[in-house]
Amino acid sequence: GSAITTAQSEKVLKNMVAFMHSMEELRKVSIEKFGPTGYKVIGENAAKTSSQQVEEAEIKINGDTATVTMKVPQLRPLSMKKVNNEWRVDLTTALPPGAKDADVARASELYSAMSKATDVVTEEIRSGKTKTIVDGQTGLKTKIQEALMGVVKSSQGAVPRNGSAGAGAPT
Repeated sequence: GSAITTAQSEKVLKNMVAFMHSMEELRKVSIEKFGPTGYKVIGENAAKTSSQQVEEAEIKINGDTATVTMKVPQLRPLSMKKVNNEWRVDLTTALPPGAKDADVARASELYSAMSKATDVVTEEIRSGKTKTIVDGQTGLKTKIQEALMGVVKSSQGAVPRNGSAGAGAPT
């Protein structure tokens, strides 16, 4: 059996999908504001929408399992399992071996933070605060890095590593 609960898997998938929607909205707004090459705010490979990328993906079905390989080189293949006649993403294969609920919870937080950061950049482009594709690229990269660092710091701060409150802490 797996050490990851279905509830945690569903939460991370929900946040992953929300992040994909945020990126799709950013792509759309960037094209509206900056013209046909506005997609470059997201990256050079973002000429196609997520749904176009999925349509072009290579899908190999083997009984009740399937592997979806996108044509985007940065994305690792996605494993799926048939459960009650529905195809579901097998999150356990997307995480390192031995991953636990805490790892999935962190992945979920990361996707959520990246979504919020992406939404901020989308609003800055929509409002005219961000005026160029390059500024959009820089803003997206910076805001996502800040969001990720925030999640990492909050998870590190949860438990003192040496078991004490540290020097100078109030007693």
